[in-house]
Amino acid sequence: MPHALTKRQKEFLTFLKSYIRENEDSPSLNEIAEHFRVKPATAHKMLEALQHKDYIFFMRHPKRFFIRLVERGGMREQVFPLNIVGKINQYGEVFDFIELSDVDRLMQHAKQTGNSLLESIEIFQKCANPLSFFGLRASHNIPQANIEKGDILVVDSEKVPQNRSIALLPVGPKGRLFLCWSHGKTMDDRFLSFDVREPYPLPEQYVDGDLRQRMFWSPIAWDENTHEYFEQLAEKGGFPVEPIPKKLILGTVLELIRDYS
Repeated sequence: MPHALTKRQKEFLTFLKSYIRENEDSPSLNEIAEHFRVKPATAHKMLEALQHKDYIFFMRHPKRFFIRLVERGGMREQVFPLNIVGKINQYGEVFDFIELSDVDRLMQHAKQTGNSLLESIEIFQKCANPLSFFGLRASHNIPQANIEKGDILVVDSEKVPQNRSIALLPVGPKGRLFLCWSHGKTMDDRFLSFDVREPYPLPEQYVDGDLRQRMFWSPIAWDENTHEYFEQLAEKGGFPVEPIPKKLILGTVLELIRDYS
């Protein structure tokens, strides 16, 4: 989730955006340090701060140093309408989720909200545009993810999850949706060895198209009290054992809204 930047951090981010736009490539650590007349270690700490605040993703590759601007970086400061399109139970499963292709659910939504069917369709068409944000409301507490009943989770259907992001995944049987942690390591689908893990997400030019990149994940509600529930789902084929391919990620949680009134 993007957070406010200091004046110095804004200067570094502005330089990175300008350099990447003009060169269509990332600056090296030495180039950044030389531009700001600081030591490489100081420049590296600034990159870490920008990554921690979710404005960039950077990594060292054996052949080079890579920096990627994070999708939606700074969107927290913009105002946009938020439609609540589903609820979350104590297992992190999404229910009462409205899908544009499901006319029956759209009609039910129109009846519940007092909207016309056309209005309900328009609401969810907005969730299919390039700024596809939507909200999910928690109907139960999920202490493992610090979620309380009544909280609203803002989801972006285009943002790539980073390490310890909460992602929306269709990992349940018959397309059931669950909120899951994304982990900071990945593997390709040819090797099941932990030795091939790399930070997620890898830059596309470093991903073998024949192997494809998959994301490690785990349910946000997994603990000693809920493990039996998830084990039963796994036995029914509801939870795959393997990492999940990027194309199955339906969205990433940007932030949590809590009403303290």
